[in-house]
Amino acid sequence: MFRKPAIAVSVGTVYILLYCFCLQNEEKLNIAFLLFSLFPIIIIWVTLTIIKFSSYEGRELNDEEWGYQDKEKEDLGRF
Repeated sequence: MFRKPAIAVSVGTVYILLYCFCLQNEEKLNIAFLLFSLFPIIIIWVTLTIIKFSSYEGRELNDEEWGYQDKEKEDLGRF
């Protein structure tokens, strides 16, 4: 549907906020139930959009690097 991950995430966020709003009003509980039943479809759509159309803009890791870009491995200490 949308090819930009930011739009998909925005639509998903508005959907969740609408669901929370409907939960607060007793007369809109039937709408909240409908939104709740469609929620897995929205989450799968947002996830697939992010996986398919987003791109990583950071630097690639070397073989000896393992994950954190903002700290050196020696600064992390032991876990």
